[in-house]
Amino acid sequence: MLDVALFYLALGWSVIPLHSAQGGRCTCGRSGCDKPGKHPILPAWGEYQTRRASEDEIHDWFARWPDANLGVVTGQVSGLVVVDLDGPAAVEAVRDRGGLPPTPTVITGKGYHYYLVHPGQPTKNAAALGGIKGLDVRADGGYVVAPPSVHSSGRVYRWAKGRSPDDLPLAPCPAWFLEMLANRGRAQAAGPVQEPGWVEVLLRGVPEGQRDDACTRLAGYFIGKGLPESEVLALLLAWNQRNQPPMKERDVEKCVRSVSSRESRKPTKPPRFQPGFRLEGPVHAPPSWHTLVICRDWQEARKLAAQGNAVAVIRKDGSLPPEAAPLVAAASGIKTVGFSPDEARRLAWELYPLRLVSRAAADGTAALKPEPELTPEPLEPPEPAPPAAASGLPGGDHARVHTACVGPGPGACWRCDLYPWPGGCGSRVKLKS
Repeated sequence: MLDVALFYLALGWSVIPLHSAQGGRCTCGRSGCDKPGKHPILPAWGEYQTRRASEDEIHDWFARWPDANLGVVTGQVSGLVVVDLDGPAAVEAVRDRGGLPPTPTVITGKGYHYYLVHPGQPTKNAAALGGIKGLDVRADGGYVVAPPSVHSSGRVYRWAKGRSPDDLPLAPCPAWFLEMLANRGRAQAAGPVQEPGWVEVLLRGVPEGQRDDACTRLAGYFIGKGLPESEVLALLLAWNQRNQPPMKERDVEKCVRSVSSRESRKPTKPPRFQPGFRLEGPVHAPPSWHTLVICRDWQEARKLAAQGNAVAVIRKDGSLPPEAAPLVAAASGIKTVGFSPDEARRLAWELYPLRLVSRAAADGTAALKPEPELTPEPLEPPEPAPPAAASGLPGGDHARVHTACVGPGPGACWRCDLYPWPGGCGSRVKLKS
């Protein structure tokens, strides 16, 4: 830990020692500590918000507390702002706003820390920035737990592969993020966003005779806004208690299920393709698939695939952000940054159950479909089949055939094994059912 602390100091970052969590208990010794392994050992750590510790101080700290975790003080003293994303909802919200640029990124106990260049003007810490749960900011007056500290769960904070300070420089804060920071005060002063008048009226509760209609309208409204069925149900069960008298809970559940099912069956119009999203080469789909998504951009493909009747196409040379890894790992057999194979499988099927349809050998194109049972369509021109090596993928057994793998070492080919994504290796792969 000492060597890493000195490395961070050499980068110009202010570092401090943090308590560690041994056996799930914080070394601070307080019963019921709410931040085990995450809070500073030094009572007066605030001075390191304005000055960086000397090498002698750091040597002294880790001689006294050799098992301490390591913290990086954010803000102007380190030239850092850290975006803390916890959970898929926060990741999705950031993606919808344009995402974050390639920058040093830490895989934490629950999500990611994106290290960005401090904008230069005073920047305060923020929790649930823009009202988005799980989107927090650590800036002036804050700190983050840094690699290789150990989370109370036993997981190690680590830099995502290819995204350490050794791999790439800090990126500047994107424009949408700076705008959210600038609007934070105005948004808080303006109060919460108001729903349409009829929604506000119905949410106060309705009498008998109006409950079924109100439940249907409210369910349709909130599902139409993109809320998951489970969240809409929780919202309407709480609303139901304001009705006079309340409906039976099973009737509320039936209403939400019915509306959700109806909305999911609504036909979607085929997207209008932009030239920038066209993919060279033949990619075929059965006539029954009325929407074919062919694009290079992960964010665009993710949105279109969510329509439920689309094929998302991802190129080998299209960079996937680390947060996209669990969304595609199980479907395509790709193990990307920071997830063990078992973890990738578990997360993928819980978050977004895409299934591999086919993959073009020449350019690495992967076609994915959000349905449980699919018949792979051949890509043309057909590839000659060398001797096959059997292997299994989640959601079905496939034989994988690969030749001319010229990766940096055994098991390094991202299309042959569940190993960290090295950017491709020029191998040729064919998948069969």
